[in-house]
Amino acid sequence: MAHANAIHRLQKLGELNRTVFDSIRAAVPAIDGFGTINYRNPSALELFGERLPLGGPFRFGDSFMAGDGEELELGEDDWIQREIQLYEEEDRPPRELLVSSTRLFQRHPQEVEFVLVFEDVTEYKRLTAELRRAERLAGLGELSAGVAHEIRNPLAGISMITQLLGDKLGEEDKDLQGYVDRILGETERLNRIVQSLLEFSRPSEPMMTVFNLYQEMGSVIDLVRSMAEKKNVYLELPDSGQEIMVWADRGQLQQVFLNLLRNAVEACEEGQTVGLRIGSGTVGRGRKRVIATVWDRGPGVPPEFEERLFNPFFTTKAEGTGLGLAICLKIVQEHGGSITYRSGTEGGSEFIIDLQPAPTSSN
Repeated sequence: MAHANAIHRLQKLGELNRTVFDSIRAAVPAIDGFGTINYRNPSALELFGERLPLGGPFRFGDSFMAGDGEELELGEDDWIQREIQLYEEEDRPPRELLVSSTRLFQRHPQEVEFVLVFEDVTEYKRLTAELRRAERLAGLGELSAGVAHEIRNPLAGISMITQLLGDKLGEEDKDLQGYVDRILGETERLNRIVQSLLEFSRPSEPMMTVFNLYQEMGSVIDLVRSMAEKKNVYLELPDSGQEIMVWADRGQLQQVFLNLLRNAVEACEEGQTVGLRIGSGTVGRGRKRVIATVWDRGPGVPPEFEERLFNPFFTTKAEGTGLGLAICLKIVQEHGGSITYRSGTEGGSEFIIDLQPAPTSSN
């Protein structure tokens, strides 16, 4: 009787353990002494799919890459918790995972030897990075607004006086007229910088509506096409007859895509290609999003500049203000989305934007 009660208690304990593992949000696979996955909880199936098949072998190198570039091996005693990256779709950046390894005492190779716990920290790291960036930009935005206000009035005075001076010049003053035109050109360029500063520091509140993103890209593409034709740059664009509904501000999204596509065309040489892809996808744990990618086959961005791309006033262009990408980032974030950069698999650059899909009865 005592033996039967002990077996019953062990069965109940086993059921409890499985219920706990099946319920937690972390992905938990268990590996036996032969290196075979003999258990995975539902979260592991959701996160990895058939990358970690039940009954199949487990190897870090087959599915993951360590965050520091080192290879991880089960059985190593010098690590308990590490950051790794999980590569999924070609058009998506890798997921950031935190993995913990626990080695158990076993009497037979068939028993569980390792229990791994994977936590998807992609969204947490993204939000943390955005929070740090927002804190930096908040103070910079206030400073920019004050500077723009102080510059605008004297700049308008300089422009007006220069125009009056130009009106007083006669035919014999052609050389002086050239200097006047140059001053007016430079003041106009400064005025554009001031306007960009104001847009960066005080962006207008988004007027959210439901619309088809494909159709809305028509006017943007028309503007970019003429610019591309002048440079003999090819465009690969989506079929405007498709339907991807988003919840966003039409004008602000047009500004974002126009800026990114123009940058892509400017980065390309004759004969190179710029493209736009729009589709549906998921982020985090199945959250539905609209994913748009602006790509080019130009020279790309040097690795040492990648982290500074969205910083205000950073630019590699001789005539650039360095505010275009910072404004794009701010607009997308105001829409509850994100914009990221990565090097293209075939060279060039890719800017990946995720946006909120149009509300439906289910979401």
